[in-house]
Amino acid sequence: MKKVLGNLTVLAVGCIIALGLLELFLRWAQPIPNRIKGDKIVLPHNQLYQFTIPTHVGLDTVIKHRKNALGFRGPEVPDAWDSSLTIIAVGGSTTECYLISDGNDWPALVQNKLQPKYHKVWVNNAGLDGHSTFGHQLLLNDYILPLKPDFVLFLLGANEVGRTDLDQYDKAQFKQNLSAWKRTLYHSEVVSFILNIQRAAKADELDLNHQYLQLQTLEHRPTDSLAIMAQIKSDSITLRSYHTRIQNLIDSCQRYHIQPIFITQPSLLGVGVDPDTRIDLSTVAWNEANGASYWRRLEAYNNVLKEAASQNDVFCIDLAHLLPKRSAYFYDNIHYTNDGSEAVSKIIAEKLAAYLASQAESF
Repeated sequence: MKKVLGNLTVLAVGCIIALGLLELFLRWAQPIPNRIKGDKIVLPHNQLYQFTIPTHVGLDTVIKHRKNALGFRGPEVPDAWDSSLTIIAVGGSTTECYLISDGNDWPALVQNKLQPKYHKVWVNNAGLDGHSTFGHQLLLNDYILPLKPDFVLFLLGANEVGRTDLDQYDKAQFKQNLSAWKRTLYHSEVVSFILNIQRAAKADELDLNHQYLQLQTLEHRPTDSLAIMAQIKSDSITLRSYHTRIQNLIDSCQRYHIQPIFITQPSLLGVGVDPDTRIDLSTVAWNEANGASYWRRLEAYNNVLKEAASQNDVFCIDLAHLLPKRSAYFYDNIHYTNDGSEAVSKIIAEKLAAYLASQAESF
């Protein structure tokens, strides 16, 4: 028995030493970029990304994507901040537009379209690939609220669908909700590394990663209306949690006298025929169902967003219905081509300009 206990002790000490060494290694060199560590957002300040992609997907072949001193995309903070119209766009990959070159991401194009009337307009793109409303709240707390921009545009939806894992992040969002040992673990590089792998796996499971979709190669499946209704019903708890997170975003902004504006999530898939390929987008096979099924489920989240906006008298742009479903605008289910980004920016800029005109006393 003593020999067994001795071996177990040696094994435990060895594991502790190995974890300690792994912790030190990950603090020195993080193999997977991690934008959430514990309850903090980590942004890549003054960083340039440059890469090459296939030529047939509606994007530039060589892409340059730069982060400014804030860690966002777009111009640096203006000297005349108080006299400028300041706007920050927040969202996941469909806001960050990671594979779209600088100047062609929709927040940059929105700034260009607003400049003729508001020559001191400043728009920054704070989108972060893969982030949900959980990450957006942290981003608000750490970076955006202290800046006090006039508006924050939230494009939400795709990263919320079916995300029951976000409930545990909600509970752990603030340190006071954690026990002492959990707070220590929460700031561990090893734990952050494991959580990052889990989030990446979840995104892959939900088909949220970037991919080059060719509609002509996909199978078609009939629509099962009963299965769609059952799926949406099973999302009821997740939808309620999503509503709570939206309310938290609104409350956070309004405490700092920032006006939130919400934007619903568009998708290529759904009801209708693609005008570019003449393919039925409702029957295209997607996950275990089809385009109509995915769209109906996403629409449930869009409806929650519109409901929360209406309840709080917050302006909402229903991009999900204003942006046409056409493959020329998307290189996969949700991510925009250059043409798609231009179309998105035109819709948002027009709606935003009309809203600003109605707020003439302030702007």
